[in-house]
Amino acid sequence: MTRIFPRITNKDVNDYLKNIQEIYGIPFDLTFHIARHTFAKTVALKTASRLKRYK
Repeated sequence: MTRIFPRITNKDVNDYLKNIQEIYGIPFDLTFHIARHTFAKTVALKTASRLKRYK
């Protein structure tokens, strides 16, 4: 099977996040796991906010 885009592994994402951490001086480790949960929490908060407006 020919891929259009290269496969990105968790290790690749963690390496990218480590670079971001170093560039911006973030004092804790960034990992794919943390990014996934942060994204899910942000989406949940935005969804809840939208639902509260439609009473």
